[in-house]
Amino acid sequence: FEEENPKILITTDKINDIASLLPIVEQLAGKGILKLVVFARDYDEVVVKTIIKNHISDIFTIIPLKANDPSNIHQQEDIASLTSATIFNTNKPLSSATIDDLGTCDVVISTKDKTMFVGGKGNEEYVAKLKKEQDKAISEFEKEAIGKRLSGLSGGVAVIKVGAPSQSEREYLKLKMDDAVLATKYAMQDGVVRGG
Repeated sequence: FEEENPKILITTDKINDIASLLPIVEQLAGKGILKLVVFARDYDEVVVKTIIKNHISDIFTIIPLKANDPSNIHQQEDIASLTSATIFNTNKPLSSATIDDLGTCDVVISTKDKTMFVGGKGNEEYVAKLKKEQDKAISEFEKEAIGKRLSGLSGGVAVIKVGAPSQSEREYLKLKMDDAVLATKYAMQDGVVRGG
């Protein structure tokens, strides 16, 4: 799916009960917004079934995204910073979410294998904090890990890599990504002509 200017809810917890999402869903529906992107550590099977049922019934669409490494809280922090979202957890339950707590970006592009948040209005202070952490890091591994996080944030895009269901599809996606990277590099190097 591809969604422009989505409302994004982020939690470091597993969503075990659809009722925890109802207050924010009701607030959004009251404003005429009928889609919500939810980025969580994991989802209970019943929650996923309810989300699918509501989507098929065209009542309210919740797009559930799952962290590819549930133990890595940095992923949620980085995406929250990129989209200006509040992170919900056991100390700040989902039931207390308001529309102001939701993040947004220009476009969320999600496939079975990966998700990209493009054009976030991120937090520059967070990026500066990461740069200081990278400077203070002792090991090369830690410096490299923080560098990867910074590259995703400072470019305005956070990428979640998951994989592909088949070898041929993986090769196809790799070629598409290589083309996009090269086109972007040349556009940055040589400039862009509007309209062509």
